[in-house]
Amino acid sequence: MSNLNKKLFLWLLLGISVLIWIGLASVRSIASADLVRLLKLLPTVVVIDCVLVGLFAKWFWKWHLLYPWLVPFPNLSGTWTGEIRSSYKDAVTQQKLMAVAATLSVRQTFADVSCVMETAEMRSTSALCGFDLNPDRQQRQLAYIYCSRPKLSISDRSPMHDGAAVFDVIGDPPTKLSGRYWTTRGTTGDVELTRQS
Repeated sequence: MSNLNKKLFLWLLLGISVLIWIGLASVRSIASADLVRLLKLLPTVVVIDCVLVGLFAKWFWKWHLLYPWLVPFPNLSGTWTGEIRSSYKDAVTQQKLMAVAATLSVRQTFADVSCVMETAEMRSTSALCGFDLNPDRQQRQLAYIYCSRPKLSISDRSPMHDGAAVFDVIGDPPTKLSGRYWTTRGTTGDVELTRQS
């Protein structure tokens, strides 16, 4: 993720590498003056570093202890449920629709995040997705561009469309997403979601 504190991460990795190198030299009883044998430990140090980085990218980044000093983006993985209130009007009655129950599924890894929103009538999937984080403005947002595909049975009154959504991430750890959206068919709306799993 682009928001990673890269400078701190590299210094931390360098420090861990030095500790591994010193630990290996100690276990193998290599004197500090024996430069050749010390240099032969470098490939082992690199392999251990690669394993640790792999474990970090797979699991460790989710640890709450690393947030926000090293990993500034929150872990939103899971299912979020709530409702959508849309400005969309029924084509026949010209009445606004009632609030619609919705489920947002967030899949997040260290390098990527994707969102799928579902209601009884449609399914939208994110194309571009990321975080907008600014601690100075007390801002933590998840934003994404999506394509919404309504069920074929209602496509005459609700055509496929594109849109964008922005959610404020509320709670630490996050428990609510409060957002709004805009679509290419000229509709807007508010979305309120609560974390379920």
